[in-house]
Amino acid sequence: MYNLLVSWDENAWEGDSFNFGEERFLEYTDEQIRDRYKNIFDYIDEIKTFPCIFAYEEKCKKDPKLGYIVNVERRKGRELRIEYKIINIKKFLSYQNLNELHFDFDIDIAKFELTRTHWAIKNVDLSKELKKNKIKVPHIKKVKVKNFKDYNNKPIFEGVYSNKFFTFNWQNFLSRFSLFKRAIIIIIFLFVISGIFLLWRNHNNTSFNFSELGKQFNSEKNENGFVVDYWVEGNLRNTFDTKKSLERVDYIFWKNKNIGSTYTNGYLIGEIKDLGVEDKPTIKLPIMFEPNESKHLSISFKIPIENEEMLKQTFPQKCTGVFCYFDSNLELNFKDVRGNVFDEKGNLISEELVDAVWVYPNNKSFLEKLIAKSD
Repeated sequence: MYNLLVSWDENAWEGDSFNFGEERFLEYTDEQIRDRYKNIFDYIDEIKTFPCIFAYEEKCKKDPKLGYIVNVERRKGRELRIEYKIINIKKFLSYQNLNELHFDFDIDIAKFELTRTHWAIKNVDLSKELKKNKIKVPHIKKVKVKNFKDYNNKPIFEGVYSNKFFTFNWQNFLSRFSLFKRAIIIIIFLFVISGIFLLWRNHNNTSFNFSELGKQFNSEKNENGFVVDYWVEGNLRNTFDTKKSLERVDYIFWKNKNIGSTYTNGYLIGEIKDLGVEDKPTIKLPIMFEPNESKHLSISFKIPIENEEMLKQTFPQKCTGVFCYFDSNLELNFKDVRGNVFDEKGNLISEELVDAVWVYPNNKSFLEKLIAKSD
């Protein structure tokens, strides 16, 4: 179904309302449709769901517009005041098209329908006919009109639009399913919404975030290759608004981080000192962090290196002008009490990032990551 409104006034569809004589309502309309809608205000809510073509009489030579009816009021003298909304689309029908396609849109050219101001309701699948003529329109939902003689249960088209040309009727959607299926759909919907909310709430709310302030290292040869004493100083912060327990500190020497390739990796074999306390005591894992607490720490490792070639790869020499120094691409990871491992920026990571013999024990699924983020 669609409403066809034709006006003699060249400015009729340039605003947001227009007046029609009530006697012009349902002209050029099939008898069965007239019988149903002749008492317009008994079915006005239904009529407003039909999309509209707002056209002009032929003498105006102006292109029609697509839109919908917002409201209808009866004024004195049997005048109908129609409030409407135009939907602006890039390509719609021209007035020549409307004449040429009169059969498709059920327009009675033989009786000069486009030469008379009137309001007709047409039993035409407007969306289908427009698409057939390669005209893209906003989403139009199929509905069924109840107790409509000879048209009962026949799909028609509803044109209820928001500013984005789309509204979704949950009641109509859920009515297609049994009570059990409705419950499942609602549970899934609520779960997805809660997951999106948790991700949004925590998108900047990671866990352990490490800011490096300095580092140094030296190597010693032994019977198994080399041992590197690695020391790093920095601020480690719990960025959550809840308490967090640091259970372990891991290290990684990246070979190619983009593909998750490493030279070597392992966990802490050394000590941690709290530099924020006057006597700089050595502290043991696990370490409890208050919400948003930052600790000034020094962390030391004893890193076993198999051979000299590996030593050169993990601690490459770099030169700037006449100055040369040894650097490292070591990265720290921090494990909490739930087994979640975070990189220095606080991003939750998993064992797929590492292809060496030792891997992280937190190959997390999406659900587990959500739980870790919300904990």
